[in-house]
Amino acid sequence: MTDHLQQPASFISVTAGVRAYATHPRYYIQWPHNERIEMPLEVKIINGAIPFCGSLSPDGKLLALHNQEYKVDLIDTISGRVIKTLELSFGMAEHLAWASDGRELIVHEQYKHLHFFNIDTGKEAIYEGLSIPLYTKDLRNFCFNEDQSLLVCQQRTTAFVFDFINKAFLYSFPIQHCVKTAQIKFINSRQLGVRTDYGCFSIYTL
Repeated sequence: MTDHLQQPASFISVTAGVRAYATHPRYYIQWPHNERIEMPLEVKIINGAIPFCGSLSPDGKLLALHNQEYKVDLIDTISGRVIKTLELSFGMAEHLAWASDGRELIVHEQYKHLHFFNIDTGKEAIYEGLSIPLYTKDLRNFCFNEDQSLLVCQQRTTAFVFDFINKAFLYSFPIQHCVKTAQIKFINSRQLGVRTDYGCFSIYTL
């Protein structure tokens, strides 16, 4: 999505008919039948990585944008104005996701675990039941099923399954044919698709 290969900062997010996307040095917000909002975008390379990701809320009214260390801006998608800034206790995030009711933002800390932020208060909520039940809490990928009743976190060659509604750990299982990393995504409400770094694709029924 960018010709500026020295600054490979880009994302796209689509929900409720709203589109938000970025290609350095600008990001854009487009509502159906409205003029496109175009805003400048600054990014910095820090130790070879760029703090950069974005995600629209389920109703499309807010864009969560992380392009600077230690913060996530919440941007009104009608006006393009920053209405709130979430202060992070860590520098860089890898991925942003929203709870289905739009009241929480899930932030994946780079190389670490998930953080849950209440949108109304801007404060982080702690859910012990959603922590990987091992000494090392870090994870590489995570995903939800469509109704967000299940959360799956991938740590190296193991997948951990959580009841996201009740904030509880359910079980874990080994990922087959995986050396270190994998890409995970639900293909329906109970089946998880996994592509491993060994080149294998598998489907697991949860």
